[in-house]
Amino acid sequence: MNYLKSLLQIVVITAGLFFTSESFSQKKDVNFWANRYKYTVPLMFTSGIVDGHVEILNHKYHKFKEKHPNANDKFWNPNISWRNKWKNGDRSQGEKFLLSSTILVSTTDAYHMLRTYEHVSTVTAVIIPVAGKRYKFWVYLIDFLVISGSKSLGFYLTYELYYEG
Repeated sequence: MNYLKSLLQIVVITAGLFFTSESFSQKKDVNFWANRYKYTVPLMFTSGIVDGHVEILNHKYHKFKEKHPNANDKFWNPNISWRNKWKNGDRSQGEKFLLSSTILVSTTDAYHMLRTYEHVSTVTAVIIPVAGKRYKFWVYLIDFLVISGSKSLGFYLTYELYYEG
């Protein structure tokens, strides 16, 4: 539960970055790049953090347990937690509750919760800069480098430095 609280804090911090950057930002034409990335960079950074957690959970769960020894294995360990969406942990008995294996699967275990957050933040970060005005190709190339770099940095800090370091 303590770890779930930490993830909630990440989401709150991301939201805080949005509001802070909105309140202190200048007019769009004054600082084009700062305004262009004030939402996408925090979203992709947190998407990278979440992706780092997903990979640790899937491939090196023991590293996750070293950092979070009190984490509930039934929710966090993907070798066990996938059963949470099925009645009595048995797929043949059907869903544990309505839509627990489809739309509401993110409520059943850490893997699906984290993947849902990662997908939503990634898609949102990609949509923001392309929605609206058309720009020259090099602007989109810079977008790609900045946005994917933000996600990679979040992943690196989580997977390599926090868990492996």
